[in-house]
Amino acid sequence: MNKIYINKKGNATLVMVMIPIGSYYEPNRIKGVSHFLEHFCFKGTKTRTRKDIDIAIEGVGGDINAYTSEELTCYWAKVANKHKDMAINVITDLALNPIFPVKEIDKEREVIIQELKMYADNPQSAVCELFNKIYYPEISGYHFPIVGK
Repeated sequence: MNKIYINKKGNATLVMVMIPIGSYYEPNRIKGVSHFLEHFCFKGTKTRTRKDIDIAIEGVGGDINAYTSEELTCYWAKVANKHKDMAINVITDLALNPIFPVKEIDKEREVIIQELKMYADNPQSAVCELFNKIYYPEISGYHFPIVGK
């Protein structure tokens, strides 16, 4: 794993793991799988439960989240500098050691359906998705929305 350090004065550290996998690389028949897996990584790891992940970062006043784009999936946490080693450990664990509990599939599907509705209600998101659908051919990795079709 490559590491990039940018040292700046301040009180907070942002830890990110960027994985070069996104919707662009997905075949049309499984569009949205990268986004689904991004969500699922928060269900726990081999060594942490979902609650352990939340408590580790949010318990020290930090933020944790992730996103999927066409080209990458990113997991990140922002914490006070004194907690950066812990954040590095949690984010790395989240990205490299996820578990995929089968019992959570339907729950996460519903979360993503709600996310689809939220994007449809957001004019900026709706216009971007419409542009991609009109401009890019179906065989491109950009025609369908990141969250799936």
